[in-house]
Amino acid sequence: MESPNSSIGQEKEGDQQPREFPIPDEIDKSKENSDHVPLPSTSQQEAGTRHTITTEPFQPILKVLVDLERNDPDQNLEQENLVLKEAGTHLRQKRDGLQVQHNKQLSQLRFFEQALELSQEKLTSVLDNWNHFSSLNFARLFNEERQG
Repeated sequence: MESPNSSIGQEKEGDQQPREFPIPDEIDKSKENSDHVPLPSTSQQEAGTRHTITTEPFQPILKVLVDLERNDPDQNLEQENLVLKEAGTHLRQKRDGLQVQHNKQLSQLRFFEQALELSQEKLTSVLDNWNHFSSLNFARLFNEERQG
């Protein structure tokens, strides 16, 4: 009985001990796992060739698209929009400043018109008085010369 028990024990011990040389079945399995790259079938190769043939005329367009993606046109568009917004803000501020200046000039012009009208009325009044006074003096002088 000892011999059957000892042979089973030896087999178990043998399984637990490391082996110096791998078993051929294990070598085949490890190769399958590491080198498991399926070879393309002829239909896959034909599909790749068709894809190349169909995309070939569009290569210049695809290059432009790649360049556009690389240059990030959205960022350029955002920057251009920001520049345009700043320019618009600057122009609105300038327009508002010019409008304020125009309104000031209009109010000054109205003030000068009113002042000119008042000056004209006063000057006319002074000249009327002068004419009346001088005509009286002239008439008196004329009468004195006649009498004299």
